[in-house]
Amino acid sequence: MSKAYDKSLRLIERSGQLVLTGTIVFFVVMGIMFPEPYADVWQLVLTHMVTGRAGNVGYGLELGFSPLFLLFQCSIQDFVILLLCYPLIVAGYRKAVEWPYIGSTLEGIRQSADRHKTRIEPYGVVGLMVFVIFPFWSTGPLVGAVVGFLIGMRTWVAFTSVMVGNVVAVALWVFLFKRMRDFNQHLTNGILISILVIVVSSAIFVRIRQLRKARRSLVKAGEGDGSAGEAPPESRRSAPGASSDESSG
Repeated sequence: MSKAYDKSLRLIERSGQLVLTGTIVFFVVMGIMFPEPYADVWQLVLTHMVTGRAGNVGYGLELGFSPLFLLFQCSIQDFVILLLCYPLIVAGYRKAVEWPYIGSTLEGIRQSADRHKTRIEPYGVVGLMVFVIFPFWSTGPLVGAVVGFLIGMRTWVAFTSVMVGNVVAVALWVFLFKRMRDFNQHLTNGILISILVIVVSSAIFVRIRQLRKARRSLVKAGEGDGSAGEAPPESRRSAPGASSDESSG
């Protein structure tokens, strides 16, 4: 276990702790100096953990945060999660997987990366960036970085790819929600739009997974029918003799 958790992974973990400390200090200072709206930044952090980038941006605009700050906050939060969790997943810590709540989450991220590996591998860096930009569950920078590791990509290349993709994704969400707010100025509760977008995206993702499972089941069923319909070797060998006997009779 100690060999798996080498110096490079420990450096990534220490960097994550440093970035996390600096981010917390920055948010606290901003909250003290400019209570409106930065005293509520903790709500953005929790929203991001629960609903991801889309919910964070939509709720942040409702609270009065600037698009530039939301771009920074979303990106830096995902970056901190990447730096802190990536070493645990790559090193394959059994103890980490056994931790309540977070252990099952880490194992789920690793399994998700395994599922997406074959789809992204042929496209390399570009495929990894597009994967992170794609607005569905389990397509964040952490899963993307683990996919990069599984396909043999260098750590700094994978990190750069997923963070560039993440910044682009957040910028697209900011642009989308800002346009939607401008288009729906008469709505008093724009957060409903955010929830609607998340629900629709999730429904599409779930439906795609259901169709894929159904297709795999049909393929397996077809293979089973084909194998069941074949005659045993003995019957195939005896068939010519039987037919000749019948013809002679």
